[in-house]
Amino acid sequence: MAVSIPAPIGGWDTDSSLPTMPKANAVILDNWIPRGGYLQLRRGFVEQVSGTADPVETLVAWRGAASGDKLFACAGANIYDVTTSGALPAASYASAASAKWNYTNFANDAGRFAILVNGSNTPLKYDGSSFATTAITGTSGAITLTPSNLKYVMAHKARLHFAEKDTLRVWYLAVNAIAGSSGLLDLGPIFTKGGVLVGLARLTLDGGIGPDDYAAYLTSEGQVALYQGTDPSDANNWSLVGVYSLPKPIGDRCLLEHGTDALVLTEAGLLSLTQALRLSEDEQRTNSYSRYVTNAFAAAAASYGSNFGWSVTSYSGRGGLIVVNVPTAELSTSQQFVRCTETGRWCRFTGIDAFCWATANGAIYFGSTLGVYEWDQGASDNSVTIVGDILPAFQDFGNRTMLKSAKLVRAQLYAPSIVRPALDVVTDYDKNTIPTDIQTTVTPGDISPDDANVVRQDWTGASGIGYALSPRMRVSLTGANDVDRVSVTEDLTSLLLVGPGGTDHILTRPNLPLDVEVQCVGFDLTYEAGALI
Repeated sequence: MAVSIPAPIGGWDTDSSLPTMPKANAVILDNWIPRGGYLQLRRGFVEQVSGTADPVETLVAWRGAASGDKLFACAGANIYDVTTSGALPAASYASAASAKWNYTNFANDAGRFAILVNGSNTPLKYDGSSFATTAITGTSGAITLTPSNLKYVMAHKARLHFAEKDTLRVWYLAVNAIAGSSGLLDLGPIFTKGGVLVGLARLTLDGGIGPDDYAAYLTSEGQVALYQGTDPSDANNWSLVGVYSLPKPIGDRCLLEHGTDALVLTEAGLLSLTQALRLSEDEQRTNSYSRYVTNAFAAAAASYGSNFGWSVTSYSGRGGLIVVNVPTAELSTSQQFVRCTETGRWCRFTGIDAFCWATANGAIYFGSTLGVYEWDQGASDNSVTIVGDILPAFQDFGNRTMLKSAKLVRAQLYAPSIVRPALDVVTDYDKNTIPTDIQTTVTPGDISPDDANVVRQDWTGASGIGYALSPRMRVSLTGANDVDRVSVTEDLTSLLLVGPGGTDHILTRPNLPLDVEVQCVGFDLTYEAGALI
């Protein structure tokens, strides 16, 4: 018998039981992005700047110039300008007590600034040319602010709001100010579960900055206070909308302003704040952004929740992705839970040991052990192999009690002919049997434009025997970095890379790793009823 199995574009599923998992979902989906109608092997990463003596724990994107963003890496006591790839420059700032900064961009009549706080240093400002401290004071009754204790910051209604570390206190500046005397908003009396503040965000319900633009304050116990108004010092222009309960957040970079919404990273998964505020805690878990992978979030939170490095980042490239960084060993190894914005489905990235992420000038970067890397470039992870692993939902093909013997299997791959997958059929919910990898190293001379635009359908033998079957496929890909020479097309619109074999290959920029598009659109397999005794 022959059966066809579509690509599991329903995404990674850790919540369904294996026998009842929807057919469109996947038991394993590593380094494959679930697009509309196909799976896409993720791109790799390239070195931006290396040589920092300490791990890069924060990336800061200053967005203040018509010429583009500036990107800074915070490592140890130093902050480096890493906007341009190449050698590590001299530090732009060299007196940090902690590299775990939080920041926001803010503009006023004096210019455009990045405002940075870390709970250890006097707050910093970057004005497009240099870093300097910004003097913030505050006194309310017996409480006096220590500026170096400010740990979180947001811009709301033309004011900067700061959260004081290990407290439930918020300090706010005058309209348009980046320094000066601050007022106190003490949230201790309204948070009945205690805890400390771990994030601030704007929450917009009308799609813009207007009367429905709220300030949200999140605690370590999962309580959120929502305020409306513009001036916390004026009772007629500042009011508490409500206090709401969420599952406990993970890490201290657990809030992301995302369009008109705010996303919250919690032990129960990734929640939309606008949606969660209307639901009970039980309903929040079943209606979260992370539907089908809530068990993965819960398991990761239980194992790694205390590690530094949890974060959530939005990337507009490749149709849009939300990247949740999961630090499996603090400042050592990581994986990512990734949501495709286009489909709302999830996958997992492996092989990217990131500690922090940021976007700048339309690209996405991460900080790691000794430097900064640009992701979404090329067909290898800085010359290390990318391994894509797929295990679709198991199927019994309408007969749960009949033993089946797999004979042949093939993947339908949209990929250059040099790309050879490792394939087999696994049975009865076995997640541990892995096909032997077939390493593919691609050089510029291996691919022509015509060769890349073909669906590969090559049969291979299969040996699985069981009641429920599923194809298991791994693609191991390494793309070369070198080029022989670069020329310009006659219409001056593209660059041509001429490989060792003399074949022309279109590139957008010279000296970048070779991009290799690999898509999976489905599988076919054949089996016989029964098996040898």
